[in-house]
Amino acid sequence: MRAEESQEIWKNLPGAPNQCEINGHCLQSPNFPQEYGPYEGCLVKLPPYSVILVTAFSTEKRDMLVINGNAYSGDDDSMINRSFVIRPETDVISWVTDGSGSRSGWQLCLDTPPACSDGFPVPVTGKDCPSSIEKLSSCETAALGALCIGDGTCHTRVDIDNCGQADIYRKRRSRGPQQCYHRRRGKASHRRRFASDDTEDSLL
Repeated sequence: MRAEESQEIWKNLPGAPNQCEINGHCLQSPNFPQEYGPYEGCLVKLPPYSVILVTAFSTEKRDMLVINGNAYSGDDDSMINRSFVIRPETDVISWVTDGSGSRSGWQLCLDTPPACSDGFPVPVTGKDCPSSIEKLSSCETAALGALCIGDGTCHTRVDIDNCGQADIYRKRRSRGPQQCYHRRRGKASHRRRFASDDTEDSLL
């Protein structure tokens, strides 16, 4: 993956510390997998409803990684392979260390975006959420341009909670400008592009 493609997804906030490293489709603590340093930090923004996987995690208890507004630290094996859906209201990941010690750190990688054989389901934002879901079908069978329900098919999820009553996507033809990838248990593979800013004219 080219550096400019990664920067389209993992965006350092202007004026904020940016010592975390972008490595392909992953974000990681400085110097990972070697020990990070004291008094380091970063603030990194992601597109809403992006899904990230924790592929490594080991920090000192006072060194905090914040995802969706919740702080994580220590040696917690339950963090490995845990996935997070980035919420619109807490779409900034932060990292800060003190001077008391260091560990090998952490790595977060983008999960596979949804993709059907005939299109790419993209989560909608609140203004596009339907008033009723009774007539919506699975994204696997939905027509291009139509709203559809995330039910696990086409790698859609059931936990993004973007429309309250269900996880709602719009099925698009275009892959879009943002590159997303998949990584699990140390193996990475090139996947689909994620369209987060398509216009209605590009649907069909």
